[in-house]
Amino acid sequence: MKRLAAPAALLSTLALAVPAFAHAGHVGAFAQQGAATIPGFVDVSLQGAEAIGLTVEEVAPRPLDTAFTTVGRIVPDGRRTYDVTAPAAGRVVAVLIQRGQRVQAGQPLARLQSADLGQTQFNLFEQLDADGADVASAQAAFELASANRDREQRLFKQGIAAAKDAQAAAVSAEQAQYQLEAARRKQLLDQGLLRSRLQALGYSPVDIARAIRERRASSEFTLVAPGPGVVVDRKLTLGQAVNPGDPAFEITDPSRVWAIADVYEPDLTQIHLGQTLDLSPNDAPAKMFGGKVDFIGATIDPKTRTVEVRATFPSEGGLLVPGTFANMRLVTGHTAPVLAVPATAIFSANGGKAVWVQNGDGGEYDLQSVTEGTVSGQWAAVTSGVVQGDQVVTAGDYQLTAQAIAQSHSAPDDSDAAPPAAEPPVRSAAQAAILGIPLDPWGYGLGGVLVGAVLMLTFVRYRGPAR
Repeated sequence: MKRLAAPAALLSTLALAVPAFAHAGHVGAFAQQGAATIPGFVDVSLQGAEAIGLTVEEVAPRPLDTAFTTVGRIVPDGRRTYDVTAPAAGRVVAVLIQRGQRVQAGQPLARLQSADLGQTQFNLFEQLDADGADVASAQAAFELASANRDREQRLFKQGIAAAKDAQAAAVSAEQAQYQLEAARRKQLLDQGLLRSRLQALGYSPVDIARAIRERRASSEFTLVAPGPGVVVDRKLTLGQAVNPGDPAFEITDPSRVWAIADVYEPDLTQIHLGQTLDLSPNDAPAKMFGGKVDFIGATIDPKTRTVEVRATFPSEGGLLVPGTFANMRLVTGHTAPVLAVPATAIFSANGGKAVWVQNGDGGEYDLQSVTEGTVSGQWAAVTSGVVQGDQVVTAGDYQLTAQAIAQSHSAPDDSDAAPPAAEPPVRSAAQAAILGIPLDPWGYGLGGVLVGAVLMLTFVRYRGPAR
C-alpha cells in the first residue's frame, strides 16, 4: 500500500490542478480557482525548458511611455477604395465579377447596353468629321493667304506693288493662320471629349484609337476596375436598368487599413502628427501593432465633442479587419528609467504578484514575489522583489508553475517507510506527464482526462506485474 501513496496523491492533485493550468494561458488562474499553493522552487532540465518554449528577459532600467487609451475603429483605407458608378443610362447585359473576388486595375466588371450612348457616339463622330473638314478648309485658306503675302512682299521690294497691298496681304495671312489654329484646337477638343467618354465606358486606349479611326459607334460599354483590390459590394444584377451615377461596385485594397480614434476635446493638446499610436484589436487582445498618427481632423463633432485621429496600418494578414473595433494607445511622453519587466512575466500567485527568476545558468527557477508598478504597453515597472540583472521568465510560466506543483506532490511521504531504492522515482514520471502533454487552454475537462490517462498508465507500469 505504501507504493500507491505517491502516484495516488499525484493523480488526485493533478486532477484538481489541470483546470487551473488549462486556463487561457495565465498562471493567475491557479490562485483564482483555489489550487494548491505554488511552491517557491522548480527544477527543469534543458530539454524540458525547450519543450515548453521557456524564454527569459533581463530586468533592467527602462523609460516607460506615458499615454492615454481610447477605443477606435478599423475602416478601409479611403485612398485605396473605389466606387464604380454607371456613366450612362442603360441595361446590364453581363455581370463578370462577384462579391469577394480580387480584381486588378482595368479588369472588366460588367457590360451594359445603352441606345442613347450609341447615338451620342455617332453624333461625336459626325462632329469629328465636320472638324476635319473645317481644318482642311482652314489649311487651304492659310496656304493661299501665305502665298499671296509672299508675292506682295516680293513685288513691294521690286517697287511694283504698293506698301498698303503688302500689308493687307500680311494681315490676311495672319487671320488665315489664326483660323487654322482655332479649327485644329476645336478638333483636338472634340477628340478629347470623345476619348474621355469612351474611356469612362471602359474602352482601352487601343479600342479608343480604333473607334476614332474607323468611326464605329457601339451601344455596349464595359465597366472596369479603376484600381486593384477586392470587390466588397456589388449593386448590379443581370437585366437591371441603371441611370447615370448609379452605384455599381465598391472595391477596396485590403492590404492597408485606417485606424481611427475619436479623441475628446480636452486631450487634443496632447496629439500631434507623427505621434506613436499603438493598437490592439478586440478579437486578438494579445497582439499589439505600432503606427504613427498621419491625420488629425480639422473640426470637432458637435454631438460627441471629439476629433478624428487616424493612423495607417498594414492589415497584418487579415488580423485588422474593417468594421471591427480596437483599443488604441496614444503615447504622449516618457518617464525616467525605472526597473521594468515584460508585463507577461508577472502573474498572480499565492495571494500576490510574482515572477519566475532563473537561478544561475542551470535549470533552477525561484518563485519571487514582486510589487507591480505602472504598466505601460508591453512593460511593467517593478518596485520590489527583483534587482537589475535578474533573468525573469516571459514565456512558459504557466507550464513552469504546473511543473512546480507536480514536483511538490511527488516528494516522499515521511509518514511511510521509504520505497525500495531500486524502484523508479515517481517525480520523473510526473515530469514526463506534465511536459509531454500539450494542455488545451480551452478544454478543461479534456485536459484532465488526458493527464489522468497518462498517469494511470504510468501507475500500472510502476506497480509491475500482479503478484
